[in-house]
Amino acid sequence: MYNFTLDQFIHKKVIEINDRYPLFIFEENVTLMIECSWRLRDNETIVVGCSEYNSKETHKKTHKKLLDLLKGQAIQHIECIPPVSDLLIHFSNGLYLELFSNSTEYESWTLADEKGFQLVSAPGGKVCFFE
Repeated sequence: MYNFTLDQFIHKKVIEINDRYPLFIFEENVTLMIECSWRLRDNETIVVGCSEYNSKETHKKTHKKLLDLLKGQAIQHIECIPPVSDLLIHFSNGLYLELFSNSTEYESWTLADEKGFQLVSAPGGKVCFFE
């Protein structure tokens, strides 16, 4: 189990998603930089995945879909899942963003706020936490 809480991110709304790479910007300067495999799903299917987001042919359409689905949506639940620091975010519209740490060499994702909190999925799925 991890020795930190992510409760401070509950109710933060998505205000923007960078159109070049998956950088989610939430209220109060909360950011989520994604550098790993991810998907947005509902209770039955994958709604948006990183493969089409990262594809030159489908990126623009996929980014618009992702932004349309998540802009203004609030985090209802957020959890860093052991043992390899996958991240699960449940949004107010019922969608789930799942991040899968997938590198032994590079960071997979970083969640940060303007107060100095930083949670990083480090190489190998280890968790680095700064406050």
